[in-house]
Amino acid sequence: MSMRFALWHNHIPDSILDKWLCDLNSIYGSLDSTRKYPGVTLANPPATLPSIAASIARSTLRALKWPLTVDPSYGYYYNYLEYSEGESLRKHVDVPPTTDVSCKFKSPREVVLTIVIGLSRLDEYQGGELVLDNSTLMATKLGKGDIAIFYSQIPHRVTQVTQGKRKVLCCFLCGPVERSENAA
Repeated sequence: MSMRFALWHNHIPDSILDKWLCDLNSIYGSLDSTRKYPGVTLANPPATLPSIAASIARSTLRALKWPLTVDPSYGYYYNYLEYSEGESLRKHVDVPPTTDVSCKFKSPREVVLTIVIGLSRLDEYQGGELVLDNSTLMATKLGKGDIAIFYSQIPHRVTQVTQGKRKVLCCFLCGPVERSENAA
């Protein structure tokens, strides 16, 4: 699989991000630091998140001429993640959670795109780079409103946060990958 990665800086307005953080904090509070995984799957994502995630996916696929289309009827699922000092995430590929009902299928091949939205300002944490590792190595640190989007089957990880707290929303697009006839 070729490397498919896009990074958009300051793509989502602060007012929307602040509303999402307020909603997430009122539902989840601060995530328990004794957890095994630095996040939770959202049963009820912020109201505007699904339409914004769909718009990001469509515009990225179109703008970069990525050779796939995504059938929105297969759904999305969302994770809210907080990485505290000392936390990281090992190398993995994205798959649907076994308890989620928003994806119709439960196979690793059926999560096709991952969208990571930064919720923390760059000065609020150190470390915590998103590292994609396929044929080349790519690392990036996401600031508030920054978006990384990539094929879900690209192995990736998050480096250890050495100071502060890294907060992100992850959106996963589910469904069969279909080759787009008009993509280059």
